[in-house]
Amino acid sequence: MKEALNHSITKLNAENNATFYFKIDIVHRATSQVVNGFKYFIEFTARETTCSKQRHEELSESCEIKKHGASLRCTFDVYYPVGEKNRIDSTFECQSPGKKQLRPCVYKGRPREAGTQPTSKSEAS
Repeated sequence: MKEALNHSITKLNAENNATFYFKIDIVHRATSQVVNGFKYFIEFTARETTCSKQRHEELSESCEIKKHGASLRCTFDVYYPVGEKNRIDSTFECQSPGKKQLRPCVYKGRPREAGTQPTSKSEAS
């Protein structure tokens, strides 16, 4: 599992264009399955660290999590096929917690024509 977690955070940092590296903070769920190799499903929260990609070649143990840095909630599927020692297949998806998909606003009425009369209380509600 440790190797799958290391692969996950390395891939996340390689494929996002954030200025700072992310580090796994909390593992919410992790399962493994033997299927002609090993398949891991991992769900974790990664947090932004103090190590910038510009100044550091890679994420290291000395990179501390920023107290008020960005966070990502990620799910990874990591697959190590049997007999292919150097091959790892993985897919992932990450979202910023608290940033929810907004529903489109649809106006379901007909606007009144502009006039000098104030809107009644029932029409305003």
